[in-house]
Amino acid sequence: FSVGGNWYSHTTSSASVPLNTWTHIAGVFDDTANTLSVFVNGTGAGQTSVTASPQPSTNPVHIGMGWSGQSWNGRI
Repeated sequence: FSVGGNWYSHTTSSASVPLNTWTHIAGVFDDTANTLSVFVNGTGAGQTSVTASPQPSTNPVHIGMGWSGQSWNGRI
């Protein structure tokens, strides 16, 4: 995720993603604890500390849409 132009990520080797199967992957930022957590199919797969705080913005939130406006062909 990006906050104020700074990018944060977390990688883990504790979870496996099987081939040819839908897998739900989610990243959650807790701004109180300053942690970024990764979940694979609802199970915690790792956490890292980050120093970030929410930034005010007038930009809309887009789910299922890329940077250049390409849309995801599906439903959420």
